[in-house]
Amino acid sequence: MGWVVAILIVALWGNLYLFSVNDVDGDIATFMVDIAVLVDLLIIGYVIYLIVDKLKIKARDVNNANVSTKKQDVINELTEQLKQKQEILTRFENYYNKKQHIFSWVR
Repeated sequence: MGWVVAILIVALWGNLYLFSVNDVDGDIATFMVDIAVLVDLLIIGYVIYLIVDKLKIKARDVNNANVSTKKQDVINELTEQLKQKQEILTRFENYYNKKQHIFSWVR
């Protein structure tokens, strides 16, 4: 943990030195600026990673919602078709029972 704090302090001093009007003219100053640039690039990369990860999660959620909607539409359509088939079977059964009742009188 101490190394992380030390690197962040060096990066902070490097950024301050980099954005000042002084030229980078010493070995220590060059080292601090190099560390600062490296840490800045790592921070920018991590922020980009977080943004891309959030976008992937959002796209996956939207995709799952679309799939769920399509599944529900298919279920609703199949339910409607089953109701229609059941109605046809009920009408056929009623017709068959009437005919059977009429033929039972004939015997």
